[in-house]
Amino acid sequence: MSEDMSKKLTVIIPFLNEGMEVAHTVASIRQYAADRVEILVINDASNHLYDYEEMLKPYSATYLRNEERLGIAACRDLGVSLIQTPYFLFLDAHMRFYREGWAEQIADYLDEDDRRLLCCQTYALVKDESDEVIPLSGRGVSYGAYISFQDANLLSPKWIFTEDPEPEKELIDIPCVFGAAYAASKRYWIYLRGLEGLIRYGFDETYISLKVWLEGGRCQLIKNIEAGHIYRTRSPYRVCQDELMYNRLWIAALLLPDELEEKVFSICRHQNEPLYQKMLQLLDEHKDLLAELKEHYKQIFTVDFDRVKRLSNIY
Repeated sequence: MSEDMSKKLTVIIPFLNEGMEVAHTVASIRQYAADRVEILVINDASNHLYDYEEMLKPYSATYLRNEERLGIAACRDLGVSLIQTPYFLFLDAHMRFYREGWAEQIADYLDEDDRRLLCCQTYALVKDESDEVIPLSGRGVSYGAYISFQDANLLSPKWIFTEDPEPEKELIDIPCVFGAAYAASKRYWIYLRGLEGLIRYGFDETYISLKVWLEGGRCQLIKNIEAGHIYRTRSPYRVCQDELMYNRLWIAALLLPDELEEKVFSICRHQNEPLYQKMLQLLDEHKDLLAELKEHYKQIFTVDFDRVKRLSNIY
C-alpha cells in the first residue's frame, strides 16, 4: 500500500462472496470520509463470478485477493500487517455510514490513547423485498456486548440492550466489542498478537476483547458513530461447527482460568463428542504456538481475570 503520512486511518474489509455489497460499502466510506482514509479490501478466495478488482477501481481502494481461503481472523491480521497508517477500522463488506467526521473522531480518540479497542454503534439494517436497504424494525438500541460465562453459550458475545448507562458521554467502556466495526492502533494490535491462533471464523470479538482488558487496555463504544450493518437471513459462505468449537477451545486453553477452561471443554464434549476429539487433536498440533502465546501473555497481562469477568457478569 502507498504511504501517506497525512492519513491516520485505514479501513480494512475482508470478505467472501459478498457480490455488489463490497462496492456499496466502499462507496459509503468514500461518501462520508472522501480521500481522508485508506481502504484495503481483501478478497478471501471468493468463488462467485464478480470482477471485484474492476468494481472497486472508482474508489481508490487497494485490492488483494487470496488464492486460498484464510478465514476472517487471518485476513484481519494480514490487513493490519500491510497498512501504513497508525490506526485501522475493521468493517464487514455489507455496511454503511451516515455522517462525515467519523474517521477523524476515531483517529482523535486513538491519538489520546492507543490502548483502546473502539467499537462503533451498530445501526441494524435489512433488505426488503425490492432489495432496498432499510432499518431493521423492532430492534432497540444496543450498548456493545457482554461475554456469556453462565450457560452452554459460554464465551459467546451477547448484545447489551439497556438504557444508556452514561448518557452524558459519547465514549463508554463495554465488556466486549460487537457489530463488525472495530478500530485500534496497529502498534497495540501487534503487541496483543491480534487474532493469532483462531481458525477461519468465530469468537473474534471475545478473543480480542478479553486480551485488551487483561492487558490493561479498554474496550469502548463510540455512541455517536453509527455503522449500518445489513443483517441477512443466510450467509454467502458456509460456517462450520468445527471452526466454532476449535476457536472456543483455543480461547479457553489460552486465556481462561482452570475452572472456566474445564467448563468450556466439558460443554464442547457434550455437544459433539467425535468433533470434540478431533478438535483436541488439532489443538495438540498447535501446542507450540499455544505455549508461546501463554508465555507472551504472562509477560504483558496486568489485570486479574476475575475483574475482567465481572465486567460481563453485571448483565
